Amino acid sequence: MVPQLSRALTLFVVFTFLPVDQGAESLTNENVVSMVQAKATEDSIVELIENATPSFDTSGQALLELHRAGVSQRIIAAMLLAARRAALALTSLPDEVGVYVKREGHHVRVEPERVEWSEEWFRWSRARLYTRVADPRSQMSVVSPVEFLIVCPIGGSAAEYGLLRAEDGEPRSGAPRASFRVFSIELNQQRLLSGRLWNDSQKSPLAFKAERLSPRKYWIRDLELEEGEYAFLPPGQLLGNKQAQLYTFRVF
Repeated sequence: MVPQLSRALTLFVVFTFLPVDQGAESLTNENVVSMVQAKATEDSIVELIENATPSFDTSGQALLELHRAGVSQRIIAAMLLAARRAALALTSLPDEVGVYVKREGHHVRVEPERVEWSEEWFRWSRARLYTRVADPRSQMSVVSPVEFLIVCPIGGSAAEYGLLRAEDGEPRSGAPRASFRVFSIELNQQRLLSGRLWNDSQKSPLAFKAERLSPRKYWIRDLELEEGEYAFLPPGQLLGNKQAQLYTFRVF
């Protein structure tokens, strides 16, 4: 068999039968041991380590257990190098709470816009919260697919953020497009009173997948969005205070 084809088939088997949690993006010590026990080649394991997101335990006890499980010194060295690179990358990430877009290898802050919510009720059971943003275009422009970094407050999670898409506002006389942006959320009375805004049936925020990098930092990569105006809504913005902030951006 051609060597390149053989390596490709080996990697296919590794990726297909790697015992990780569904949806997980990181590689652990247990994954490496499983590949070694499955007789995957050393070259293929090292290549996978170099290209995956590492989540290795590199403590002395963990390294001893890897050695006892038959993991070679070359593979352990690759794991240590990947862990050091990941730690170095984390130290270069911003710490200030906010939303950042990755542009040319740097994280650029998405500046928040202050908004004020209004509400409309439908049959006393459902409500529509909406806000009009005076400027018809966001200052931040990105190209899809886009990568974001969300830095949460202490104890927060990216799952508490909502991704909204704007509707065009009513055009001014003579204006070729909308005169302002309208962001809205539809939810039932129970959700409005409890503050549980997400996972509502109709006007839910757009879905996105965030990978946890550290207790406060989450990475959203390769987010495919159609052309338009969008905003991330941080948690705790609506209850008891109609004033809020949106991290707005435009996709073109």
